Amino acid sequence: MDENLYHMDIMNTTKQLIIDESKIISDTLLYYSQIVFYIGLCGIISILGIVANTLNIIVFIRQGVLKDSSTVSLLALSISDLLGLVFLLWMSVCFLFTYMPNLDLPLDIISVMTITGVRPHIMFVQITGWLTVYIAFERCMCVVFPFKVGRMFTAKRSAIIVMMIPIFIVLTEQVPMFIVEHLRWLPNSSTNKTILSIYRSSNANSVFSVTKYLNSTIAISLRVIFVFCFTEITALRVVASRKWRKSASTSDKQNQTIKSKTKMSENKSVDHAIDDREKRLVKMIRVISIIFLVCSMPELVFVLVEDVEIEISPDGRYSNLFFFLYQFSFLLEGINATINITIYYRMSTKYRCEFNKLFGINL
Repeated sequence: MDENLYHMDIMNTTKQLIIDESKIISDTLLYYSQIVFYIGLCGIISILGIVANTLNIIVFIRQGVLKDSSTVSLLALSISDLLGLVFLLWMSVCFLFTYMPNLDLPLDIISVMTITGVRPHIMFVQITGWLTVYIAFERCMCVVFPFKVGRMFTAKRSAIIVMMIPIFIVLTEQVPMFIVEHLRWLPNSSTNKTILSIYRSSNANSVFSVTKYLNSTIAISLRVIFVFCFTEITALRVVASRKWRKSASTSDKQNQTIKSKTKMSENKSVDHAIDDREKRLVKMIRVISIIFLVCSMPELVFVLVEDVEIEISPDGRYSNLFFFLYQFSFLLEGINATINITIYYRMSTKYRCEFNKLFGINL
């Protein structure tokens, strides 16, 4: 996603709602849609998500962070989602200020929102994406190499990996962009005042074009492909394992001529319990995969469309269409970061038990 997608004159749009028939998305439609999406929907989703992920973090810590590699990964995912939603909420607050034309602030709201809201939010969305890839890979290895995964994925190793992901993203993307574009006190010719605004160096466009290609086009495509492949491999392997177990169990029963009814009943109960666990595992993996892919695909499509049609850009001929489409992307990112708590509660017995203990719920 382009970090400069809010470099547009919203204040002029706010003052002059003129319908331009030559535009695919009129200024008026863009104006009201931003109120609905950013101030309304994204604001509400952010608040709900902050509460939900705070609860996730508390539950995972109570479970014992370093006891299980999966808990480490899910805790890191919840922290990343929480921070991404905090900055999304800050974006909603900044947008609210842009629709108050009588404010006389010593800063440019759009510039401040871009540097302190949009860019950090996008960074944590990227961190969440790669954490999701790692979690999908970890689960895939648990199924493919069940007897070796304990040595491969220890809690300490997972902790190191999940800490390296944000460090890598910051060093390869955020630091170069901050060097060429950041906030400075700059003179404003229209007001004859010095205001806090964005400073861009002469080579900023070159840096942005490289970072956009690497961290948007390529990175988003790889995340979607990896999550889909790892999830499907896991699901197919679990289904195959369940069919093999049933076949082996049937063969054993046919070869045994003497077996007590009590023993048969116990074996049947154990097989049924194993099948139920595997069914829940496949269902949970596929639900997480579907939610991630649904929330990621629009952004992937937008990025690919931008590469094909260069006029769909913040300062291109179809700039209104660009901003209009990315509203859905931000909303879906917020939903993806918020909805995980319902998946954990419904499909993880361990999480549900700890959650109920936290609130003193006896079921």
